Amino acid sequence: MGMRAFPENVEFMVLAGECYIGCKDAEAALDTLMKCVKYARSKGGMGKEEKQNIQLLLAKAYLLKNEKDMAITVLQGILRENLDNDDALTEYAQLLFSLGPEQCEEAMTVILGVLARKQGDKRAKEVFAEMMRDAKGMEVLKKAAKSVFNDSAALVYLASCLRDHSVINSSLELFENALEISPNDPSIALIYIHTLEVIDNHIKILNFAQDFMKRYDSPGIGCMMHSCLNTIYDIIFSNILSGTGDKIELAKELDFETPTPEASYTYTDDDRYFLAFVFTVVKVLFVNGHLCGIPWLLKVMSSFYQGRDLHKSNIRNEAAYFNCIHEIMKTFSDHLPDLRAVPDDNVLYFVGDSHCIPAAWQTLNAQVFKTLLITFRMSL
Repeated sequence: MGMRAFPENVEFMVLAGECYIGCKDAEAALDTLMKCVKYARSKGGMGKEEKQNIQLLLAKAYLLKNEKDMAITVLQGILRENLDNDDALTEYAQLLFSLGPEQCEEAMTVILGVLARKQGDKRAKEVFAEMMRDAKGMEVLKKAAKSVFNDSAALVYLASCLRDHSVINSSLELFENALEISPNDPSIALIYIHTLEVIDNHIKILNFAQDFMKRYDSPGIGCMMHSCLNTIYDIIFSNILSGTGDKIELAKELDFETPTPEASYTYTDDDRYFLAFVFTVVKVLFVNGHLCGIPWLLKVMSSFYQGRDLHKSNIRNEAAYFNCIHEIMKTFSDHLPDLRAVPDDNVLYFVGDSHCIPAAWQTLNAQVFKTLLITFRMSL
């Protein structure tokens, strides 16, 4: 519409070119952008930034047509004028990586440079993820950025980029590298087990959680609950991971005083991440039907949760599902079947607050449904 009303408006031509590229219509994009260039020249040219923006769009359109030589020529023209054009460097890096093994390391160096300068750049993250999706991606990264593997924060950033683009195995490898450098960092431990949740590897989560709890010795609430949590986890995890199938009688084996933080104690960032880590482990146990040890974990954790306004903090999601499980176990703990007691049954645990239930869940169907705090319609 805008093009028809204003056929000689450069801004509309550029926007139309972007739209055609987004729709994967390379021919229409090239036709529109070339008209834009010709018209701008007839009117005395255009500014440097505007010109480079159109050149970048032309390069993307050529890439859609798989005309890599033309795309490289256009991008090189931009970079000759402005070597700091990160948008052009991003597209150039993607092209370079696809040309062969000799160019891969240079391409990785280029895209890492862009990410270092523009950490929130969505396109740069996408290109980096595509490189790492390649079978040789991790090997190239290790050659191109040796120093990164000595920096846990850099590894976490890159791993998060990959996780957000579903390059999960490489993401986990980078998180594991980060944990080797900072083994006691609860924020890294938390994001690592969240990533393991994506691939539904609860056994690996529980193995890691047990190891992390044993070595975690930072000051704060982690020390306050360290001993009793380890006692509980040793019993729960050993039983689950051994595969014996025996039902645990925790009440007969545990004898400790539940720790309680001082009301005046202010949680540090590490404290909150540690809590979120434990909350997530409780969730993993719950959703996999390992219920028998959860009441003890809730007993230990509740004094660290209650009255702390964690729903307003940066761990509000973890706090929300911990609270849901806490409430359901207080009310229905005698009615929920442990997974080991009924291995052949298909048991659905549906627990959530208003933030957990997507709008699509308007109706739930089940043979047996025990409800608590229902705020939506159910068909039973």
